[in-house]
Amino acid sequence: MQSTHFARTRQFLRIEPGHRLYALTIFYSVGIATGLSQTHLAPVFEVASIRRIAPDELSMPFPDGSLDQQIRIRGGPGTQSPNRFDCYGGTLKMLLMRAFNIQANQISGPNWLENERYNVSAKINPGSSTEQFRLMLQGFLLERFQMQVHHDFKRLPVYNLVIAKTGSKVSQAERLPEAKDEAARKGIMQNKAAESLNFHKQNMIYRRSFFLPNATVEEFAAKLSTFLDRPLMEKTHIDGRHAFSLKWSPEGTQTEANGLRGPSIFAAVEEQLGLKLERGTAEVETLVIDVINKTPSVD
Repeated sequence: MQSTHFARTRQFLRIEPGHRLYALTIFYSVGIATGLSQTHLAPVFEVASIRRIAPDELSMPFPDGSLDQQIRIRGGPGTQSPNRFDCYGGTLKMLLMRAFNIQANQISGPNWLENERYNVSAKINPGSSTEQFRLMLQGFLLERFQMQVHHDFKRLPVYNLVIAKTGSKVSQAERLPEAKDEAARKGIMQNKAAESLNFHKQNMIYRRSFFLPNATVEEFAAKLSTFLDRPLMEKTHIDGRHAFSLKWSPEGTQTEANGLRGPSIFAAVEEQLGLKLERGTAEVETLVIDVINKTPSVD
């Protein structure tokens, strides 16, 4: 496959609020990001800032004098704060993983990507989709760190999403309320997502959950992959739109009340959906950083 380069994003023309017109042709490779061509309107944050921080700024003292290094990344479409994105003490690798929806081993670059810490605060345009948010974060990081990147392929450990021996238990898609326009439709979907985030509060045996009321298996796989430590390959070949409800407890967690713990994400996928995560290897698209500055530009 022909290699496609990620062009610099600092050479752009400012046009209308919420969008930038890229002056250079930018083709993000399929699987890592959505393609952008010359004169394409790329969404941007309403307001955004980033600051490199020193390690001691992360340390939060406990009463016994010990220190805890705090890292918090929260917000974005589909969360309880859809119009905000905040990162405290995150590494650039963490931010790139969120921006390009990829795993850590799909990023090649300098070692400091995993060590240097940054604070990010961004205001997201109301009604933005997850994909639009990722494009905003991609452009923001590429611009502020003056990055030049390209994609490559590498054989890596992966999870293959297949149908379990017991057969698929995926439910029929929910019929969503009628929406008068795209903004209303996005609002309905965000409300559904917020409902699922509250699930574990009423069911304390589960610490994580999400619900996609009307989605393809590809959309489900994209959501599921954000909770995994390897790239996910969709191999169920399930057609159409369905409802996907998943609830689990991360490894090493337990309920506060009685010490019981819900199923792992692997067990939950099989028990609740009749699907299975099988370990394997595959040629996976990777993000290779050619040029980058350690200290981001202020604007």
